[in-house]
Amino acid sequence: MKKTSVFLFVFCITLLANAKACKNIVFTFYNPVVLRSAIDSATAIDPPVAISGSGATYTQITANWNTSVGATTYHLDVSTSIGFANFVTGFNNYNAGNVTSCVVTGLFSCTAYYYRVRAENTCNTSVNSNIISYSTLDPCGGIPTITDIDGNVYNTVCLGTQCWMKENLKTGTLIPISTHQTNNGILEKYCYNNDIAHCDSSGAIYQWAEAMQYKDGCSNTASLQPTPAVKGICPTGWHIPVVAEWNTLTTYLGGESVAGGKMKVTPICGTKPCWKTPNSGATNSSGFSAFSSGESYNEGSSGFANNSYYANYWTSTESLATAGRAYRMDYNNTQCAMNSKYKTSGLSIRCVKD
Repeated sequence: MKKTSVFLFVFCITLLANAKACKNIVFTFYNPVVLRSAIDSATAIDPPVAISGSGATYTQITANWNTSVGATTYHLDVSTSIGFANFVTGFNNYNAGNVTSCVVTGLFSCTAYYYRVRAENTCNTSVNSNIISYSTLDPCGGIPTITDIDGNVYNTVCLGTQCWMKENLKTGTLIPISTHQTNNGILEKYCYNNDIAHCDSSGAIYQWAEAMQYKDGCSNTASLQPTPAVKGICPTGWHIPVVAEWNTLTTYLGGESVAGGKMKVTPICGTKPCWKTPNSGATNSSGFSAFSSGESYNEGSSGFANNSYYANYWTSTESLATAGRAYRMDYNNTQCAMNSKYKTSGLSIRCVKD
């Protein structure tokens, strides 16, 4: 027997064995090229049909699809890009097994994800399914802005399970630094250097009790912790965060030692809002967009200081009769750490959604 005939005989036997493993096929021809094409066509597997996602939380979704006849397993891709230019960690050609749904974990809140699926058996892998878009939960409820009682508009940013204001609060009536903010029925604010333009660009600063709007009789001089949540000077549906809520935020961003870098705006001063050089580690990867409104010292008349060097944000939590807890970011490190400030200090406010 010629070598060519032997080769064709072996080739055909091999193809027939492969065909038998996948599907019973009757062949009435022996051309190996035609035979190979026939087997490939006969054993092809249709792609599954991806269907709507389900079970969304702040950190996971469930991808779903319909059964593909003959499939023994399914492979899943998940991405934040409709073109699948990147993949969620662990979900690039993920082997989901012989199932029609898969829980995708380790996700970010209020983010749209895209998924597609392929079917596979011992002979073939299908082409990609259609693409489905499905989002994790949004603590901001899809609301991109909020407005205070003075008509000032603030952007929102969702971070983990929380929704925060993206700018420093600026509501209130400007009073000079030589005058204490008091419980007189007027919502009062300081602007750095007594300049209203600074409040417009970088936000206002408030003494602790004024920010709380004297809830439950709290003051700058007596220990009377207001019961949370304290709306204070925040818009309706929002409140001044307690220490635990700041802790939730910094933990979500990797801890106090690095959270500040992920929260600070990136510009070096020249155009506000900004930070003094070197603005260490600033990326604003969180979208929180932290910047400094400066601060006023503990007795008001001491004046202003630290614009663009530090950002101090009040919480509604007391530390002493005359001091409250605040969170601070610095121009020369990546921290966002808790400290204690005299209640008569003027600090910034960021509100968090109820």
